[in-house]
Amino acid sequence: RFAGLNHRLQGQVGYQRHFFREKEHRFWGELGYDLTVDEVYQQNDITDPTMMDQVIGMTETLLWVDPVHSVRLFVGYENKLNQAVTFMTGLEALLNVQDSDDTRINWKSTLISKLAGSLNVELGFLLVFDNQPPPMINQKLDTVTTVNLVYAFL
Repeated sequence: RFAGLNHRLQGQVGYQRHFFREKEHRFWGELGYDLTVDEVYQQNDITDPTMMDQVIGMTETLLWVDPVHSVRLFVGYENKLNQAVTFMTGLEALLNVQDSDDTRINWKSTLISKLAGSLNVELGFLLVFDNQPPPMINQKLDTVTTVNLVYAFL
């Protein structure tokens, strides 16, 4: 369970501007609006009344968290190192418009290598920081490292 989430619904609209775009490199920024709604796991203690309410287990329930309206800032960079290898990275800040202390930061970096034809392997790293995670989540920082095989049909 990534960050204690069961589902995350997220919609974004905005404006994108390339600061520079060349054959091998591009660097761009985005400014926009983000709406996020999370469904998270809430853990509940199971107690035994015959043992003075001693905790004997845990159950989980799902809880929808109120929507978060945010200003979205993003910068991205892509570098085609050669014909077979591409590096991409992006940093996103989501600033809650209703609570200025509630800031989320996402950073993703990916190294993509062409194996054969339309088949690629991707090595990725994702860092997610939430300054005010939902009440039942006790960690602000989460990371994921991935290895994916990707086949592009188009």
